[in-house]
Amino acid sequence: MTEDLVVFKLFITRLISGVIVLAIAVAAMLLGGNILFAFVASYNFILFIALTINNSNFNYYDVILNQLNYLNIFLFLSLFFLFFLYKLYENSNFEQYILLKFKSKHQVYNLNILTIVISSIIFLSFINLIAFTESIYSVSFNNQWSPYFFKTMTGTLNIFFTQENLLLLNDKIDPLLYTFIINLLVFLYFCTVGIIFSVFNILFNNRSISFIMTIIIILLNLALDSAGNFIKKFTFTYNIFFITGYTDKSSILTFITYRFIYWFILLFILFVLGKYLIQKKDLTLGAN
Repeated sequence: MTEDLVVFKLFITRLISGVIVLAIAVAAMLLGGNILFAFVASYNFILFIALTINNSNFNYYDVILNQLNYLNIFLFLSLFFLFFLYKLYENSNFEQYILLKFKSKHQVYNLNILTIVISSIIFLSFINLIAFTESIYSVSFNNQWSPYFFKTMTGTLNIFFTQENLLLLNDKIDPLLYTFIINLLVFLYFCTVGIIFSVFNILFNNRSISFIMTIIIILLNLALDSAGNFIKKFTFTYNIFFITGYTDKSSILTFITYRFIYWFILLFILFVLGKYLIQKKDLTLGAN
């Protein structure tokens, strides 16, 4: 099977998965979120059980990376985080209190951004806490690369993870630093998703439309990343897992630095865009 065919099949698979996730998201909104929250409560534990059954040579850092893997972040965790923001914006009493307390539209906007940042920290901390709780007395906490890591990161299982990058990663940093960096990048990603949702909400003044539009943006990034062309370098997905970068005349520090620069620039652009849009809008209680 050629690499182009593998990439095409991966693209189709992710596209179908995205449509399913979008359908689940809409159903969860219509049903009040009970099904989604029940699914969230057990999902990470199921991931850990599956990891335990199928593998034995993994450690604590593998548990974290398994919960923050590619599809889990960009499909499931993104969906849950967005739904968390969706329900947060539903609190009309809290929103009314903000509008009464802060007379400036920019103050309200800044508070919304701060809420997104705090929500991102809480959500990501909760994911890490689950991993820590699952790992106590069951797996090793040794700060060493495990056989499981090398197995899952080789090109035979993930064609976008090159052997050169894997060796470079193993030589330059340890699992603790790697998982810390991944957590920081995921945190910036959640902040970005939250601000995109906020910007759409300013545009449409409708949480449901903003929710769906943000999911579409995420799915578009997944599709473009799978396409394998030059534009993939500007997608969300490409700029979290820096092991997918190119090694030509680069170091692991270059991979990391470029990705942080990407997120800071993107967040700045979105923040300024939201500032501009809210200046043109009247402050009203958000619609459903």
